Amino acid sequence: MGLEGVYKEFIEIIKLPDDENKEKAMKSFFDKLNTMQMPEYFNWASEIFEGIHVQERGDQTALLWAN
Repeated sequence: MGLEGVYKEFIEIIKLPDDENKEKAMKSFFDKLNTMQMPEYFNWASEIFEGIHVQERGDQTALLWAN
């Protein structure tokens, strides 16, 4: 699974109701995350923010900036 897939999976998990299924999904997700090989180069802005949030969810809030 590439990093875009990781973010997409996490987005789906956080939408789940807070129950035992979400807990199991989170545990499985972080087990996979802790063992996956990270890419040599990764650009969050272009690969994730633009690739997922702008193209697929352009009408939804993707990033909240707090100062």
